[in-house]
Amino acid sequence: MIPIYRAERQDGIADCIARPENLAVSYASQIIPLGDERVNLIEAAKTKLLKLDEAIATNLNQVDLYYLYTILVSVGWNKNDDVFDPGEVWRARYTPEDKPFNLEHKPEKIIGHITGTYTVDDKYNIIAADTAVDELPDMFHLLTSSVIYKHIQSRNPDLKEEVAKLIDEIQSGDWYVSMECLFTDFSYAFMSSDGSQKIVPRNSDTAYLSKHLRAYGGAGEYENYKIGRLLRNIAFSGKGLVRKPANPKSVIFTDTEKFNGIFSSLATFGVTNNNQAFNLEVAEMEEKRIAELEAQLAEAKQQLQNVNETALREEIDALKADVAKANTQIAELTAQVEKAKAEKAEVDKVLAEAQANAKTLESDLTALRAENLKTQRITTLVDKGVDKAEAETIVAKFATLADEQFEQIVEMQTKLVEAAKAKPDEDDDEEEDEAEANATTEELVTVKPEETPEMNATAGDEKSELMQALAEYFSEQLQKK
Repeated sequence: MIPIYRAERQDGIADCIARPENLAVSYASQIIPLGDERVNLIEAAKTKLLKLDEAIATNLNQVDLYYLYTILVSVGWNKNDDVFDPGEVWRARYTPEDKPFNLEHKPEKIIGHITGTYTVDDKYNIIAADTAVDELPDMFHLLTSSVIYKHIQSRNPDLKEEVAKLIDEIQSGDWYVSMECLFTDFSYAFMSSDGSQKIVPRNSDTAYLSKHLRAYGGAGEYENYKIGRLLRNIAFSGKGLVRKPANPKSVIFTDTEKFNGIFSSLATFGVTNNNQAFNLEVAEMEEKRIAELEAQLAEAKQQLQNVNETALREEIDALKADVAKANTQIAELTAQVEKAKAEKAEVDKVLAEAQANAKTLESDLTALRAENLKTQRITTLVDKGVDKAEAETIVAKFATLADEQFEQIVEMQTKLVEAAKAKPDEDDDEEEDEAEANATTEELVTVKPEETPEMNATAGDEKSELMQALAEYFSEQLQKK
């Protein structure tokens, strides 16, 4: 399983990278680990080599097979910006053998299989199997021999004609091949405008570069560099017959005689055709290959464990940071709420004090108004000739009487007194004047339409009492005179 980094999740390409079909180039497949089921590759190689002469004698020139030789893969960049590192290709050089050969990378259209694989330089000379990686040429290829099934369904004439047409087109140079491979990781390859290159490992610090790869929807460029995907831990899983290959060097050789010597001799394996001369060189070579594969597997497991632990730590650190940030925000909000509560309590306190002060002021104002009214009425009576002490008594007694009514009664009684002073000798008319005064008083206490009977009764009583009190007072004063 390929590791996925935080930056790739944030860029929204994690599913694209981890999708099974994207872990294979050109062909979607699944890697099934052997686990503890081990195969004795050395014994298998011995058996295969011991029977090779017989196999060559019986497999060549079969009427239902079409033989061809192709370049499966070349080191370097292809047109899809996938990059094949020399060391990675060299370690995977044995993996194509016995893998399927299909049409246009369609797994349901298997037309043959790969029968052999060899490493060749750019002039198609075989590179010795024990060549060290740092001694490999700058450019080399994997050359494969393959067969196409000419009569895969001999009872289907249409398919037979289709395969025959396909073979004719191959011989005319209309077809190429395209390799298929699996991988478990990748690095980033950069190429500048002058052709210089550099490799950047893929890890948690560099994973942000994945979104720039063409394989994952990017433009294939980054900061004026061409960026490619350098595949790691490759296993070649087959090849397809295609019209337009990603590697223009993946040609089909129509001159099969050129390579017949390769596949009819054991020289490639470091031994002669004498089966009895089978020596330990083959066994050592296969043993070395097994050791390399086991070392790669152990390294891959360790890398995967380290990557998973690193990714987990990154996730935990990110979650801790999010929790700390949330706690800080909660503390800030709590402080704001407490401050708002304190401010509200202070406002409520000030409001309560203001309301209490308002009530006190209103009470004081009411008392002040009452005292002012009392003083005005006493002054009015004193100005009309009423003794101050008597005026205070009258005003206190009739404090609830309306100002207008109080003034009308006082004014009326004043006029009566003045009238009495003007006619001191007309005693006979005294009773008549008193009657008129009483009549006038009755008019003043007439009930208004908008007043209730109870209010009118109370007001009438107060007016009558005031009239009577004033009349008695002024009468006494007139008698004294």
